[in-house]
Amino acid sequence: MAGTSKSYWRKTGGAGDVNTANYTEKTAIGPGGTPVTYKVYELHQYNPGENYPVIDPVTGICLSRPGMDAEYYEQGPEHGDGGPQINGNPVGPPPPPSPTYNLTTTPTTVDEGAQVTVTLATTNVTAGTVIGYTITGIQGADLSSGALTGNFTVNNNTASTTFTLSEDLITEGVETITFSLNNSQASLSITVNDTSTYPVPVLTVTDSVDSTYANPDVDLSVAAITSATSYEFQRSTDSNFTSPDVLQNTTTATYEDTGPEVGTYYYRARAHYTGGASDWSTITQVDVELWSPEETTTLAWYDASDTESITADTNNKVTQWNDKSGNDYHMAPQASAAHTGGPVTGSETINGLNTLKFADSCLESPPFPDAGGWDHNGSDGLIFMAFMVHFQYDATQRFIFTSTETTASRNGVVIRADGTIRTFCKEGTSNKLPIIHSGLTTTNPEDHMFVVRFNGTTGGAAFYYGNTSFASDNTGDGKIDKPVLGHFEGEGQQEFNGNISELVVFNNGVQRPFVESYLAHKWGSADKLRSGHQTSNAPRVVKINP
Repeated sequence: MAGTSKSYWRKTGGAGDVNTANYTEKTAIGPGGTPVTYKVYELHQYNPGENYPVIDPVTGICLSRPGMDAEYYEQGPEHGDGGPQINGNPVGPPPPPSPTYNLTTTPTTVDEGAQVTVTLATTNVTAGTVIGYTITGIQGADLSSGALTGNFTVNNNTASTTFTLSEDLITEGVETITFSLNNSQASLSITVNDTSTYPVPVLTVTDSVDSTYANPDVDLSVAAITSATSYEFQRSTDSNFTSPDVLQNTTTATYEDTGPEVGTYYYRARAHYTGGASDWSTITQVDVELWSPEETTTLAWYDASDTESITADTNNKVTQWNDKSGNDYHMAPQASAAHTGGPVTGSETINGLNTLKFADSCLESPPFPDAGGWDHNGSDGLIFMAFMVHFQYDATQRFIFTSTETTASRNGVVIRADGTIRTFCKEGTSNKLPIIHSGLTTTNPEDHMFVVRFNGTTGGAAFYYGNTSFASDNTGDGKIDKPVLGHFEGEGQQEFNGNISELVVFNNGVQRPFVESYLAHKWGSADKLRSGHQTSNAPRVVKINP
């Protein structure tokens, strides 16, 4: 700002003259970078030429007479000693204003295929200035232009550039772009979501089971993908694929997983490409289960391993053993018999499965709703009853099963005092007892699986562990109604002493070997199946759970 007149000193030949001059205040950078205000004087025309100070036209600083400011001349050096000074310290002109740089973009998180605009805002930058930039964190192929460098041209302190992210169909995961000015004055980060990945194959899982159910297959396939170089199929016993089996990784888009054992399996697939691999397909769960009677039509089915089909009292005595066939032929203790009630559940197991312990106990079905029973001599055709029992022979006649439709015609299964298991048929006063199995011993309890066939007056047969020797005889023409387990009503105390684990009643002879194998494998007696039994491998079914 302009000031008033003020005296100043100047030296000339040792004598000081006092003159008066107007002054202007100026600012310069002093010691330590601190701004300092000083005064520049306009000298009167006194001793023209020699004594006029030379003033810098830009800064206004007195160059030839730095000491002419009377306020600091008295404390500073004499004029002419080394340039502009304040209080003995050199000073310079105020620096020009510093430029600033700022980069922005919205949004800062984008998907592949998006267009991104980056704006540069500046201050104190001359119009037309070119400022370079560099993009890092991705490859040129990730941009539609392929260019990872470029330039801003500043105009009115602003500039912008736009680039497009490529949808490259490559699985890379989330990427971070760093956009930086080449002068290192500003940068920003942009997050790119990997939304354009390698095509993921769609896994299809089907099953194929042969006529014996012994070797089920799990068939895997994916639709061919033009750019894929191979297809990988994996199987695991846990859904996290902690230690998966690589079933195949070839150009073939199908795979047949042959004969998996009983268990739960998880399958997935992915495609491989020149630059990498796709994500995994959706996981498909497959349960390979032992063939069970639910795969066929049954007349009745009692399964002690299914504890939900059993109700019991507080002493674990069975009050009802439910029929799983859906025909509701549920069994309950016989109220009028001289025994202690139903068998005991939950106290013994066979092959790790719950079984019912019979000892002075029995169960029976109420008379069938149609009052006709199973007609093995007529409309129902052959009647098969498959048993899994466990007992120790004690040289006493004991009844495993009987049917009490009439006293004139009864069918059943009995353990005879001579150490044999026999089918039983009573017609009037005549008893027919074809042998199922002989040679029982009193040494150790044994498991026994047998299938009894009732075939009317044309003959009956029994199959022990699927053997080929048939014990044929007349099985009578009485219908099987009101079946009883563990007791023969009217024959005294001849209750069965042992375990009954399962009973399956059916009339489809084709299913017989499957029922035999099912019971033998389930209850741990597969080693007793005859050599060459058509389902010596456990019959299995495949259940696919997407």
